[in-house]
Amino acid sequence: DDDNFYFVVQVVDDVPNQKYTGNQLNKGDSITIVFDTELEEDMQIPFYSSDDYQIDFSPGNFSDIFAESFMKWPSSAPPRGVNVASIKLANGYLLEVSIPWYNFPNYIPNDEDVLGFTISILDTDNLESTEIVISSSKIFDFNNVSTLGTIVLVDAGNIQIDEEEPEDEPAAEGTTGSTD
Repeated sequence: DDDNFYFVVQVVDDVPNQKYTGNQLNKGDSITIVFDTELEEDMQIPFYSSDDYQIDFSPGNFSDIFAESFMKWPSSAPPRGVNVASIKLANGYLLEVSIPWYNFPNYIPNDEDVLGFTISILDTDNLESTEIVISSSKIFDFNNVSTLGTIVLVDAGNIQIDEEEPEDEPAAEGTTGSTD
């Protein structure tokens, strides 16, 4: 919408492992997104510039480490106003995120904008470093924005679930609708 970028990811993970927080959270199970808000201008630039953003998200450990986010680039600080929620599943976890657009200064989202974008899932099964990375980019390299895929923003209008009026239900067998 005009205020936030939203995403939900379901991760299948046989050994959930997150013991890190803050700027270290991508050493454990985590999700990273990278945006390039001026993709056309940056097609041949392999390094991050002022219009690029890398944000890491942790599901937490479902005990004493809570779900959180950390902006690696450009600010190296937690992003403002980001909501991160996670749910432990029998075979992994579900992560739901909303990121206010104001975390991307100098960018205002518009219908049909094409942005550089990659989302990557990092898996660390009780190791000191990432074991597996699954990425939406064909070539995975956090430090090379020329390997990003793309995302197209689409204005879907005002999406709301209409509450329907309940229809009069027939009386259950053995009862009547009258009070005679």
